[in-house]
Amino acid sequence: ALMTARPGGAGWMAGVAPVERPISQARATYDRRAAVYDRAENPCERRARKQGRRLLAARRGERVLEIGPGTGHALAALARSVGPAGQVTGVDLSARMLSRSRRRAARAGYAGRIGLIQGDAHRLPLRAGAFDAVFMSFVLELIDTPQIPPLLAECRRVLRPGGRLAVVSLQLTQPPALMARLYLAARRYLPAVLDCRPIPVPELLTATGWHLQARRQLSLSGLPASAAVATPAHPPDPPRTWPGGTAAHGGRGWLPGPGRPARGAGPGT
Repeated sequence: ALMTARPGGAGWMAGVAPVERPISQARATYDRRAAVYDRAENPCERRARKQGRRLLAARRGERVLEIGPGTGHALAALARSVGPAGQVTGVDLSARMLSRSRRRAARAGYAGRIGLIQGDAHRLPLRAGAFDAVFMSFVLELIDTPQIPPLLAECRRVLRPGGRLAVVSLQLTQPPALMARLYLAARRYLPAVLDCRPIPVPELLTATGWHLQARRQLSLSGLPASAAVATPAHPPDPPRTWPGGTAAHGGRGWLPGPGRPARGAGPGT
């Protein structure tokens, strides 16, 4: 492993910009953006997402969960990687984003191996140990800082022993890079448009009980980004409360079958 886990540490939170948008507003925002999301997306984001998938290296027959799949580009690519014997599940906040994902899966011929859920990533309606891998790209940056550890605890809960987590994210460095400082300054005035904010990916992973296995430094038009793969450092902990956050909750023992339509599970990410 590249880094040794230090469970319980919260020093990584220092310097991370807050997220003040409530979940209901985030859901409405992405419902509105769904129709134009692909046209507005920075091409650098797609390249970064591809690098994250390469680090994850999903294999034939695996079960992979993607949190926040958006319009489904990575879902389709992951479905291709796991093959007919595998399964990919997507959990997203936005019903309209999931609708786009469903249509993309059908066009690609992968509807039979992709299940979609509209739900809460902090309370995944999925049984423990159900997945070989979890993938997230440009999702953690949208989560308020105290809520990130409970979300990562849910990822660990649904992973089988030896499972892995891949995260693609804007990267906060110390001191922040020039482009990051400019971006954060602009974000203070345009938080609804520049809703992502950089986070210290390796530090937060190791502080929340993960072994960092691989990392690749990326750039989004000069803005630092990172793709990382980690494995749980120890068995899942009981639910706990982090500073300013809420306890992680277990799932409901449910796993969508291939092609099962999205199901509402309350507000989520």
